[in-house]
Amino acid sequence: MKLTAQNVDTVFKACLVDPVDAEPRGMELTEMVMNSAYLDTSKHTEDIKTMLEELDDDFRADMGGGTSFLKAAFTKENVHWGEHVNMGLLFGLGNAAGLSKFTMPREMWGIMPGGMPYITTFPKETV
Repeated sequence: MKLTAQNVDTVFKACLVDPVDAEPRGMELTEMVMNSAYLDTSKHTEDIKTMLEELDDDFRADMGGGTSFLKAAFTKENVHWGEHVNMGLLFGLGNAAGLSKFTMPREMWGIMPGGMPYITTFPKETV
């Protein structure tokens, strides 16, 4: 699946679970950049993985080790694909699927350049 704002939005909506339905299933709340949500990514893991792989290699654990959230607006081919809200949804999906994580705890984001989180992706395996 190509990394576009529309594709991220479509997959996010398909994975979103109502809290009323999530609690009996024992689902954990996924922490995202600006908010949190219950996400069931089981049917869309490959789509999420494919979209994350289009990001710069600096995000990858096996290459760059993680980089700033701000760098996610562009693909590794330098194509602008989305805005902050889209990037936040993508990493929410990645976190829920075990394909990404915040490199540092939220409490440390303020000391990072621009006060932004750093994200690490794991395209070949789950964390």
